[in-house]
Amino acid sequence: MPGTRVSLAPPAGHAPGSGFFGYQWADSGVSLIVAELRAPSAEMGAGFDAENLAKQGMTLLEATDAKFGQHKGRLVHATQRANGVLYEKWLAVFGDEKRTVLITLNLPDALDDERAAQFKAAVQGAVWDPTLQVDPFALLPWTIARPQGLEFATNIGPTLLFTEDGEPVQKDKPASARLIVGPSAGEAKVADARKFAESRIRKLPGMADLELESSVEFAVGGRTGWELVARATDRDSGQELLLHQVLLVGQSDYVLFVGQCAREQRDTWLPRFQACAASWKLKPPPEQK
Repeated sequence: MPGTRVSLAPPAGHAPGSGFFGYQWADSGVSLIVAELRAPSAEMGAGFDAENLAKQGMTLLEATDAKFGQHKGRLVHATQRANGVLYEKWLAVFGDEKRTVLITLNLPDALDDERAAQFKAAVQGAVWDPTLQVDPFALLPWTIARPQGLEFATNIGPTLLFTEDGEPVQKDKPASARLIVGPSAGEAKVADARKFAESRIRKLPGMADLELESSVEFAVGGRTGWELVARATDRDSGQELLLHQVLLVGQSDYVLFVGQCAREQRDTWLPRFQACAASWKLKPPPEQK
């Protein structure tokens, strides 16, 4: 499956997930979502009990031990009502001592039993190969040069996170350099790039005493936008930070780059953040078959 280390055989009629790794079936309302998480799979699997599922609006029907390829895990059967529709859900939770694969299959209750069984079999036949290299740009119509000195840590849907150590959790490392790059959530028209960019940087979570150093136009890859450099303080630790933000505006969407590092390391990281933003480009259109 593009963008993941998971292989499975989806039933006929599937299309790539819209904003998520997985598949969807527009004719029936079925979706199959794949996520890879940095957490021990045994610990994650144990958390899918009746109490925790109820907190997410789900009713547990059954949870059993299962095997997915060479990896042990849990197969959870539950129901959930969303937008007035009752969904049957199958959740596969498996992996190793460091990472968890979570596959979520959403089936409208009206789906016939034979078709539902095909989808369940696809989940049960999933195989995970942790040695595979993933393409972080699989969901995206654009690409960038990977930022020097940073490793791809994870993606949340189409939003990419790069960190120094390749780990997604950075809460206890406020001075560590990181870069988040992602598109707008759905359609978004930006009439005034400067106003939007300056408003957006002031809404970054966990920041205090933010002060803009520069605010200038920015253009790359056929798009125009705005570049900001700012100083701020991490509210929890008091660490003095440098922030770099680039907004690239499209006709009905935008792409946002947000980099941060310790202020004393600006000479190292600011040029790297700028070079990464300057590498943005649209992928060529797919070849017609």
